[in-house]
Parts: sequence; C-alpha cells; structure tokens
Amino acid sequence: FRHQPCPTVKAKQSTLCTHSMREKFVSLWTSAKANSPKLEFYNSLKINFGPEKYLSTIKAADARKSLTRFRISAHNLYIERGRYETPLVPRENRWCTYCFHCSGKKIVEDEIHVLTACPLYSAVRRKLNFPVLCVDTTA
Repeated sequence: FRHQPCPTVKAKQSTLCTHSMREKFVSLWTSAKANSPKLEFYNSLKINFGPEKYLSTIKAADARKSLTRFRISAHNLYIERGRYETPLVPRENRWCTYCFHCSGKKIVEDEIHVLTACPLYSAVRRKLNFPVLCVDTTA
C-alpha cells in the first residue's frame, strides 16, 4: 500500500511547476528577443509576453497573417533583404529605392519609414486611416 498525496496537494504542486516553467520560458523569450538585431522593430512593439489584441479583433486571416509577418520583420523591405544579400549590405545602406530615385534621399527602408514617411505608401496609409506617428525618420 503506497501513500498517495491528496488531490489538492497534487494540484498545487502542478500549478507551482507550471508557473515556474512559464516564468523560465518568459525570461528566456525576453532575453532572446532583446538580443536579436532582426527583431528591433518587433521589440519596439512587443513588451509583454502574451497574445496581442489584434489576433482576436482582426477577423480576416490574410490580414492577420500580413500584420504578424510585418511585426516580426518577415517581409520584403530592404532592411531585411539586405541582410541576406552577398555581399551583405550594411544596415545604413539599405535605402528605400523609391525615395532615393524620386528625391535622392538616402533613407533606410525599414518598417517605421514605410509606416510613417514613404510617399510610395501614402495612399495605403490614407486608405487604412493609419495614424501618422511623430517619428524622425531622417536619423
């Protein structure tokens, strides 16, 4: 005859173990994302661990997928493409080709530039009624 812990003790142990594992995972997640140069834009958006509100409010799966890909830099902007070119294009030289050809400006084509300043995307920003942020994109 073996002694079995009472159900409440077993449940409490399970809860403590689950909580401990979650804390460890969140700590590792926070450290990994903070140390990834690829996730610079994502880090500016994602502070706390957990699902984002847009995942439940945007009903169209394609729109949700597109927004998620944009947030994690899984897109085709030059800020990402340049990191895979041979030879590697330095980050500060991954210019927006539209702005360079139209105005001669050497502005890095990153997420902030596309969301706030690039004339190529102004119609899309207006259509989506996207609020323009006060961000200095020239630095």
